[in-house]
Amino acid sequence: MKKIIICTFLICVIFTACTTEYPEQIISSGKSDMETSSALATESKMPLTDQKMSYQQVISDSIDVYDFIDTYAVSNGEVDKFVTIDTVNRNFKIECLRMSRDEKYSYSLHKIADGGLLLVFYGNDNGGMAMWYPISKPLYYSDFFNIKSGKSSAKDVLMIDPAAKYFLYEKDLKVNRFYFSRHYLKDGILTIRYQNKSGEMIVEDMEYSKNFKHVYLGYSSAVSSIFEIYPQDYPQ
Repeated sequence: MKKIIICTFLICVIFTACTTEYPEQIISSGKSDMETSSALATESKMPLTDQKMSYQQVISDSIDVYDFIDTYAVSNGEVDKFVTIDTVNRNFKIECLRMSRDEKYSYSLHKIADGGLLLVFYGNDNGGMAMWYPISKPLYYSDFFNIKSGKSSAKDVLMIDPAAKYFLYEKDLKVNRFYFSRHYLKDGILTIRYQNKSGEMIVEDMEYSKNFKHVYLGYSSAVSSIFEIYPQDYPQ
């Protein structure tokens, strides 16, 4: 009799274990929340814009760059790496998306309400935002040859590239934001750092990368990325 009861009990336990449904969120994958977030980002399959189509043909809306910066830029001007391309699309509507020339990044183009374009790069490995650059007009490194460290001011830089204002000032153009500006040029990327001297922003030093290598602030040149777009994607 005892054997029959024990056998009946074991059968019930086995049957229950086989039929119990466990919620997927309770089952651990062994990955951290950040890794899971990055993995989910790669599932985004936003279509790339045909290379034969200019951005003017597909972009109808414009954005306020100050709103973009206030939403995504961290205190030193870099970006929150865990903001995904889908998040940007929800908040700022991506109408033109390209693959970078080395195919390691994708980038979206957004018309700026004040004129020019905003470039936003995303990593193809995790879909996270990698960097952003406002472009007011096509410029070359040679356009900045008269900018001198210790002598030139932020006002001198703004005369050449009005897009520097998005880095240097808050929306009212009175309060300083970052003590640097980035300039996405036709022949590379220029970073200018400033120091406050008697209330005026004076150029401290300049760093130019002719191969479109972006060196993240506070890191060595080993921590860098190549952000190169196609010629047709500069402001016309």
